[in-house]
Amino acid sequence: MTEERTARAIFELAGSAPAQPGSEVLGLWSAGKASPPGQTSFAAGGSAEPEIPVWRVNLPSDAEQAAQDLTLAENSLARAEKALDVAEGRISALVEKRTSPAVFGIPSQPEGLAPPEQELLAMLNQAQYGSLAPSFGLTDQFQEGWEQAVNQFQGFVDLVIQTLTHYAWVETRIAGRLSVRTAVSWNGDFETAWQDLIESEQMHLHTRTLKIALASRAITVRSFAVVAAAAGKLTALMSTPGGAILALPAAWKYINEIRAELEKYQQLTQEDRDGQ
Repeated sequence: MTEERTARAIFELAGSAPAQPGSEVLGLWSAGKASPPGQTSFAAGGSAEPEIPVWRVNLPSDAEQAAQDLTLAENSLARAEKALDVAEGRISALVEKRTSPAVFGIPSQPEGLAPPEQELLAMLNQAQYGSLAPSFGLTDQFQEGWEQAVNQFQGFVDLVIQTLTHYAWVETRIAGRLSVRTAVSWNGDFETAWQDLIESEQMHLHTRTLKIALASRAITVRSFAVVAAAAGKLTALMSTPGGAILALPAAWKYINEIRAELEKYQQLTQEDRDGQ
């Protein structure tokens, strides 16, 4: 089994849509900026920095550490994919339980539910009535969390729209220096540009970066489909017209909570292995 280390690579997603504060994509890609002047000495397709999402990975100069960082990213994406499956199952189970003849709707007492489910139901209550039921025991901090979830979900929707309307633009940097850049068209054509005298090892790292970026795009699109389907299911717990629309941010935040759970479990498991 590959030993996991702390990643040193920086995964950035720069695009024309403004990123919401604290937002990141799949827990991996943070909001990036356009390339600094003088650092775009070449470009795939002969064009300058595009006004579309750019999936950019800045790797350390140490090749072994760079390869390890990419492995960490691949593992993180695998957990993000698994989180979608887990979230789908748990939401279905929650809705089935809450719509049973004995219990219906959003509970007045959320005891017995896992924290993500408790927060999800509290958010649905907030979406319907504009305030939290006292029994949820949540503070004004939740109100801020709800507003942040709405803003971040809107940013996510903007990203999905950009992802569906533009081709992929992926670049690999080594210690901050642009090394390789690839544009992928919707018909599957690849157009790659690279610096002179690039080493085969750097090209291999870029190939892995490209696969990670394309996998991230695919998971992002699937995430939107899962969020939409989950919001549709959650309307069974709501009495407000247009409940599916109101449930979208709650479903989006819930899925991210599940992903964070898996990441935390992985971290604790790794710490246990390291301590043995």
